[in-house]
Amino acid sequence: MISALCAAFRASAWRRPDTVVIDEEGWFETRTPSSPFGNHNCVRLCGMSGADLDARIRDIAAWQASAGVESRWTVTPQCRPGLGEVLVRHGYGLGWGTLGMVRGVEPLERSPPEVRVHVTTDCERFARCCGEAWDLEPGFVRSIAEDMSRYLSMGKMVYVIATLDGVDVATSHVLLAPGSGYLMGGAVLPSARGRGVYRAMVDFRLGLLRERGIDLCTVLAVKETSAPILPKLGFEVVGEFQDYLRSAG
Repeated sequence: MISALCAAFRASAWRRPDTVVIDEEGWFETRTPSSPFGNHNCVRLCGMSGADLDARIRDIAAWQASAGVESRWTVTPQCRPGLGEVLVRHGYGLGWGTLGMVRGVEPLERSPPEVRVHVTTDCERFARCCGEAWDLEPGFVRSIAEDMSRYLSMGKMVYVIATLDGVDVATSHVLLAPGSGYLMGGAVLPSARGRGVYRAMVDFRLGLLRERGIDLCTVLAVKETSAPILPKLGFEVVGEFQDYLRSAG
């Protein structure tokens, strides 16, 4: 299960036309000069240690400085022990922690009938609702819309909006990853939380996976938000992940 989850996580790395993907034995990294955001400039697998690791971190730092972008690393269960401490020594700060979880695609027992969930291809509408739910800066909201347009054309991502009383209150998406459906980006407006919206979006996306003949659902759940919810919906924790960030400059 952990291998399927890690494969889905690497496949979920956001890519733009100028993104360079470095996919080697024990290493996965993306570099995107056109984007200042860490989700486009990230390391998602590192099997290095010692002098080799220090050299690679210095190389990333030099590229990051020249490009003026944020750098993000995610320490996964497949990385060498002690990587986080090394990153901190090189100037990275602690980001969010997540729990990797898996589940079959059987439907949930119930979802609130007042929540309406549907697939959308409206990039501006999706990004606007997502930005409001997460209180994102305008530049990041534009980035979401741009990425959505690109991924819709690739046919590997399905985007979802949830409404209450005809008002957009939540967004999420699901990546059709190798070996699983990977849930991403569940964002619910504060005014709509506690009303079963998140649960309804999970149930809807499980249905999308069943329709496509995919029998495994994977997800990284942020410890402070979705991680307490998903085990109640049948998800099993299979590993811990930890992000580290270094800002541009």
